[in-house]
Amino acid sequence: MFRPFAELAATIPMLSAPCVRALCGGEGTLIEPFAEWTPSGDAFAFPHGLHAQGRYVARVGRMIYEPQRPQRESEAVARARRIACGIHPVDAYADPKRLVPLALGNPAWEWREWSEKDWRLGKGKLAMVTMHERLTLPPDVAVTAVALSAYKQCGLYLDLVPLGAGADAARADDYVLRLFNAGTESIRVYAGEGICSLYFWKAGGASSVPALPAGTDLLGL
Repeated sequence: MFRPFAELAATIPMLSAPCVRALCGGEGTLIEPFAEWTPSGDAFAFPHGLHAQGRYVARVGRMIYEPQRPQRESEAVARARRIACGIHPVDAYADPKRLVPLALGNPAWEWREWSEKDWRLGKGKLAMVTMHERLTLPPDVAVTAVALSAYKQCGLYLDLVPLGAGADAARADDYVLRLFNAGTESIRVYAGEGICSLYFWKAGGASSVPALPAGTDLLGL
């Protein structure tokens, strides 16, 4: 049965800025480090922090989880990679049922830190990246992430992946952003600047996500 948005919003209300601010004080803070909305003096820089609307603009971290590939691929290796990405070798269409799972601990993928100010996500490419902010959600609070409009216009899709404690020693307790470039060109991602808006919701029941063991298929979340 269709339910109007107003009815759904009354059932699962989005937390206002004062509520988010109140949850960001003391031990077990919701967002750390917390910042108020701070537009930069640079007109081209992406701002971050808690907006009066209640959304929190999070920043890109400095760790990225992406596939490691040789600089020069033979025809056989390129064909195998295309098949691993769900690309049919003959008709060149993508098949969502033929994807090779993106899993923690997969030797073809690795965490690395980039030293540049920014990096580029190639068209049709998938990567996971840490946020500068660390999230600690109470049991009755849920969170969703929406890419900033400038990134969406470039073709960037993103969502939050909660790794959880014990999933990966280097990323324990972190929420990371899973990025996909659906655009026609590579997308420049600016490290340390805002990339998405976080919206927090008051849930009716427990919303904490259990820890993900190594080898969990992250494409299936």
